[in-house]
Amino acid sequence: MKGWKEIFIKDLKIIGRNRLLLTVLILYPFVFMAVIALTFSRTNQPIRLGLINYDEPSGSVLSGEEGTGDGIGESVWIQGEPYASAELIQRFFGETIEIKNFEEEAAATEALRKGRVDAILIIPAGFVHQLKMLNETATAHLILDQSNLVKAVATETNIRGALSVIDRAIAENKVRMVVEGLSVLIDGGDFFGHQVIGLRDVVQDIDAIIEVLHDQPDLTQKLLRARELASSVIQDIGEAADYLKATAMPLEVAVSGLAGRELSLKETMVPTLIGLSTLWTGILCASILMVMEEEEGMRRRLRLTRLRSTALVVSKSLVSLTIIFLQAMTMCVIVGLIFDIPASGILFSLPVIAVMSFSSIGIGIVIAAFTREVTSAIVISVLIALPIFFISGAVYPLSQMPVFMQILAKCFSFTWGIEALSGAMLRGDPALIIFKYSGVLLLFGLFFLAMGTVLNRRLG
Repeated sequence: MKGWKEIFIKDLKIIGRNRLLLTVLILYPFVFMAVIALTFSRTNQPIRLGLINYDEPSGSVLSGEEGTGDGIGESVWIQGEPYASAELIQRFFGETIEIKNFEEEAAATEALRKGRVDAILIIPAGFVHQLKMLNETATAHLILDQSNLVKAVATETNIRGALSVIDRAIAENKVRMVVEGLSVLIDGGDFFGHQVIGLRDVVQDIDAIIEVLHDQPDLTQKLLRARELASSVIQDIGEAADYLKATAMPLEVAVSGLAGRELSLKETMVPTLIGLSTLWTGILCASILMVMEEEEGMRRRLRLTRLRSTALVVSKSLVSLTIIFLQAMTMCVIVGLIFDIPASGILFSLPVIAVMSFSSIGIGIVIAAFTREVTSAIVISVLIALPIFFISGAVYPLSQMPVFMQILAKCFSFTWGIEALSGAMLRGDPALIIFKYSGVLLLFGLFFLAMGTVLNRRLG
């Protein structure tokens, strides 16, 4: 395998002198990285919500007023403050949702079609009145543009989250009212507008009657049973209040991540960007350099020497690996400075990048065995790299794909590479798991490198 060093140096000079190669192989991944960074640079943009509120009366109704008498314009008390429907939406939707009011559904629908709003929320007449009632459920109508399903799901999730805050506040308010009502049944007082005597007073009255009727055992026995029932009801009502709270609000979600911190959307894109750079550069660089040898007649001249085709493959692999590592190191430094990714995560990602490179380089060498022109190599490289990228789960969750697609994805090294990089950089996986993925990637790499070497020897 003599002579590979000279070929290695020659290839580096070719890349350095060829501006097109320099741009495609080295600069393009950074351009792609910049585009992605700019695309997701404002991920905290508020959802634009078109609001049609039929629960607002034609005249202005101030907070705390009882509305128009037909259930429209009423206010509900939450945390000691009165809220009409418009104020309720404005207060609990916060800064994550930007509200634009519309008078007619046609105008709101047109705005949704043209992308001026992301969704339409219709508040029906009597909405707050239904919220306040213990025996009714209020319904709001949400209209989405589902032509862009990802956007529609994200919008729905945000709006449902905001509505759930209102839902919980109302539920807490209703539970408090019912618990207070149950307490009145025990101690007496105002029971939803009616003065009632409490069960404790009933028990005291029964005790007083028993003392008077102590010489009538049959009647006393009946009164004792009534007293026992009243005491049991008092105890049951106390327990029912606790049951009601747990029934109305049974779930509290505390969200955390495997990384032990909240991750931004930009951070989650880092493994994908580095993986895509490795895939793109490895396939393209190896295939182009191999085909250039054929175009310039260098491979025919090398056959006249004692150099083996293995030396050619080794030199091209080393050049590609050098470029990939320079790109990856630069990207890791950039993301390490911008994002709060632990140094250990970046350190563990380096061996993953190395073994992941072998696979992409091997695929590039296999492509070179079937092409004789640089343009053909570029086209075939793109046609192969893009499906691999989409099948791997880097864009769409692998778990949501059909079973046969999940099995197919496992047949590509890029899938394992993205999983390993995500584990190292985002999830904080143990070193043993990272090395396990790296071992699978190494097997893929050796397979493709061996296949590329054999095919180039036979077809060349």
